[in-house]
Amino acid sequence: MKRFLVGGCAALLLAACSQDPSLYLGGPPGPATRVQLSTGNVALTVGHSATIGAAALDEVGNVTGDVPTFSACAGPISAGAATPFGMFSAATTIDAALSTVGETCVLASAGGLTDSIHVTVGPAGLTLTGPDTVVSGETASYTATGYDAAGAPVTGTVPLVWTTSNEALMITEFAVGNIAGRTPGTVAIRTRAANGVNASKSVVILIGVFSGTLSSANGSAGLQLTATSGPADDPFDANTAATYGGQAAFVELLGPTSFLVAVPATGVAGAQNLDITNLGPNQTARRVSFTANSAFDDRYGTATQLPQTAPNYTAERSANRWVYFTHSGFGTGGGSAGLHNGGTREDHHFMITAGPNGAVLSEVRLEWTNAGTGADVDLYICPDDPAFSYATYTYAGCTFGFSGNTANEVVANVALAPGVRYFVAASMFAARNNIHNLRLRITGTGFN
Repeated sequence: MKRFLVGGCAALLLAACSQDPSLYLGGPPGPATRVQLSTGNVALTVGHSATIGAAALDEVGNVTGDVPTFSACAGPISAGAATPFGMFSAATTIDAALSTVGETCVLASAGGLTDSIHVTVGPAGLTLTGPDTVVSGETASYTATGYDAAGAPVTGTVPLVWTTSNEALMITEFAVGNIAGRTPGTVAIRTRAANGVNASKSVVILIGVFSGTLSSANGSAGLQLTATSGPADDPFDANTAATYGGQAAFVELLGPTSFLVAVPATGVAGAQNLDITNLGPNQTARRVSFTANSAFDDRYGTATQLPQTAPNYTAERSANRWVYFTHSGFGTGGGSAGLHNGGTREDHHFMITAGPNGAVLSEVRLEWTNAGTGADVDLYICPDDPAFSYATYTYAGCTFGFSGNTANEVVANVALAPGVRYFVAASMFAARNNIHNLRLRITGTGFN
């Protein structure tokens, strides 16, 4: 049986060793006013022992002649008879049972006074049992089993502390050993007894199956799908996000039961996973399949590269005024030429026409994913020019122009002339050899 000495002078005679010397008056000690144990709480392992001491002290911390006696509260320990421990103190050995865990206490008494410490007896080993995987939105329970030194299960109960390596991936109820799946990933759950014995287990959080519907099961990149939740899905909210083929997709919330997702270009044709994450208050995740008809789809391609054939922005925009489009971005020319549209640039044009009283654009915002932070972005608002040519056009006569590296562009108070047709050109000029998924939003008054 292993034995530990708990405390020394500073612990055993805490009060006596730490009293202000000015309080010590010399001479014989006065009547005992308290009993002082040598330590606070004790955590033992089954089959182990610890030695603790005690002394009866007077009001200024002098050790009196009252010799403490010891007793164990009901539980998995026993306290031996008091033995001398210095001139006016005593000690006892507390022995933990071989295969019983639990909580109890030890009392030290002298002269009608008592002090106590809390004692926890923990297992020699722990194991965690439960599922290796948990589906997002579902809950699994885990059980901790304690063992003695011989590997046999212990009896009794002892408090356990439950923790996890990554709570961002799960909703947890550690107090009762339950975890509820959230975002896909791997987490380690751990449990620990007061004596330091612990156990851990890796758990994989799996994505759940989307029980709702998509407006289309296949199509091109840039397609705006409407996802409608089903009875097994949590509601959609402002945190809802989506990825397709591992790439972030733009999401536009329509309400608690539906949202738009713009399918990003991934460079791979065929069926891929559309993952919808952060659903509802529990932030669960769901998966459904979507089939891309082509490896590289430019939502607005060759036919809309020029202002003369570009679509009207107001006819293309979503309920929240976004237009979604893509660049395949694998050109070899002097810009971001796409596989589908050739040339040396990959501009996309959208037309707006100012009303008879002109127009004021309160915001023009371009956002993108998967282009990195070094993308050279061009954004221009220019009067329509029937003779527009990439070879000769310089954008010098444009009402507004931006070119540079930035996360997005916000333009305030761009005034448009009455009755004039303008094209908005957006391009990722220098971000070649990458796939870009973009969206453009124009807000203001007085334009068609």
